[in-house]
Order: sequence, then C-alpha cells, then structure tokens
Amino acid sequence: MPEPEYDIDFVCNSANRDIIFNNIKSRKGIGDIDKVLEYSGNAEKRELLLQELSKIPNCTHPAVIEYGDEPKLLKKCGRKPQFDFEPQEFAELATNLKAIRTHTLGPVTGQRSYILLGDLAELEEALIQYTLRRLMKHGFKLLSVPDIILTEIIERCGLIVNNNRTLVYNLDSHYDDNYSLSGTAEMSLASKLMNTIISYDTLPMKLAAVSRCYRAEGSGSLDERGIYRQEITCY
Repeated sequence: MPEPEYDIDFVCNSANRDIIFNNIKSRKGIGDIDKVLEYSGNAEKRELLLQELSKIPNCTHPAVIEYGDEPKLLKKCGRKPQFDFEPQEFAELATNLKAIRTHTLGPVTGQRSYILLGDLAELEEALIQYTLRRLMKHGFKLLSVPDIILTEIIERCGLIVNNNRTLVYNLDSHYDDNYSLSGTAEMSLASKLMNTIISYDTLPMKLAAVSRCYRAEGSGSLDERGIYRQEITCY
C-alpha cells in the first residue's frame, strides 16, 4: 500500500501551528499538531509522524469558523407544516405500525440493532432500487463490493482507530491479516482504485455500489436516538 500524501509543507510548518490547532479544536478532532511538529524533524520517527499526520483534519473554511458554536440559518425554503395533532417521531410511529423492531431481537444482534418489517422493509428496498436506476440512467457503472476489507484502507478513508474509541469493527486476528467490516461502500471502491493511475480523459469515473455501513457510532445522546446512522450507502 502506498504511503499517503499529506501537505507536509503546510502542516509541518511551525508558523501554521495555531491555525491547525484551532482547526482541530473546532472540528472536535483528536489530532495533536505539537506531536507532528516534534516528529517532523526526526527521520527515525517517520512512522510516528505519519500516524499523527493521519489524525490532522482538513482545514475548515474560515466562514464556518466565524459562525461560532451556534447554528446559523442561511436560508428558509418553503413553510413549516402545521398539524392539528401531535406529530410522532419516526421510531415511535414505525413501532406503533409494527414496521420496525428494536428490542427483543434475540441473542444474535447487538446494541442498537433493528429489524425492518413489512412496508418499511419494502420501502428500504424500493429506495435502493430507485437510487441505482437514477445513477445508472446517468451513466454510472454498478459494482458489487465486499463488506470485509483491510483495516488500513478503512483508516486511510478517514475512520481513525484509537485507544479511547474506535468506529471500526475488527475481525479476529485468526484470519492472518488485519481485516475489518467496511464502514461504507466508498471504502471498497477506494481499494479497487488504489495503486492505479487514472487518465484525465477517463474522468469523471462514475461508479455505483450498495453496502451496509458498519460503524460503532451509537451513543446515549438525544441526537443519536432511534436508528441514527444505521444506514445503507449508494454511490
């Protein structure tokens, strides 16, 4: 696997330290710019440098930084509907309609798992087929991608593995190499295109794939209730 390309001239320039530090903070990142600067001048710590560089997020646009911690309304589209009844949240509505089950799933599923039933299961399948038909109508090529790929590819695609919390479901080391469940279809597409030189004349490459998204993102926060981030991706 090739060594990743980073903007070392910018990131490893001590004059940019505060800019990068504030960007990491604003994005709630785990990167440590001081470690990057410490390792950047030591050839013997090249591997440590690459590990720390992988944790530095892309620069946020200055306009976003100026928004501060509070959301900013940019534009209103349409009108908010008014109901003569108390609207229900999706999870409550779907449960009452017996279209989803999130409890008593048996011993083979973990936390935040679910089963879609009847109309809701059909709706999921219909949305997938609708999306694929639209993509293929616009010249996209359909691929079937694996759910198990090298962990390093997942990390290169941005799902960082760290000691405090990981989003990645790793497979047992019995399988001889470091494999994990793919976090999204784009990761398998990235592995397909890895180590290839793409001619400008062939761009844009239009590839479509469908996969489950295996990410340990669930938490107890109010914003992540229900089936938050339990998804299928279409690219």
